[in-house]
Amino acid sequence: ACGPLVFGQGFSEVYTTVNGPGTLTFWWQGTSPYTTFKFYIDGILQTSLSFGGNWSQRTYHLTTGAHVLRWSAGNTWSGASTGTAYLDEVTFVPDREIRFESPQLSATNGGFVLNLTGLSGHGPVIILASTNLVDWRPVLTNPPHVGTLQLLEWSATNQPIQFYRAQEQ
Repeated sequence: ACGPLVFGQGFSEVYTTVNGPGTLTFWWQGTSPYTTFKFYIDGILQTSLSFGGNWSQRTYHLTTGAHVLRWSAGNTWSGASTGTAYLDEVTFVPDREIRFESPQLSATNGGFVLNLTGLSGHGPVIILASTNLVDWRPVLTNPPHVGTLQLLEWSATNQPIQFYRAQEQ
């Protein structure tokens, strides 16, 4: 929790840096009709909040790499003596890294065994295959799964070379 950003006729700011990819979530509130509260990612304004009285939640998915997050609060009218903006429950949850792992490559019953690790269970698991790294086609779709998923891909033995990638939707 970050607590209140109290300011007089000026402004207050909170900065932090996170490494993506991942999901950022926070709650915020401005309590004065003359309060403006702004949120930036890497110096680019994402959203602003004027007096609302009620708490508002925001969620952003951040791409790979380092990102500077900044919350800025201030008065929009010089006659206002003080203002308060609240920032609370700021969380950043890094995406899990989905990887193919296999202690040994093995073909079984005419198929290829794939071990997929790092699954979060947030969506269906889709395995895509390509023979040229340009054209990708889904070869397996599975319901959401947490942890490691072992799959048998039947079409692997029908191609001289095959590339794979995975995604959770």
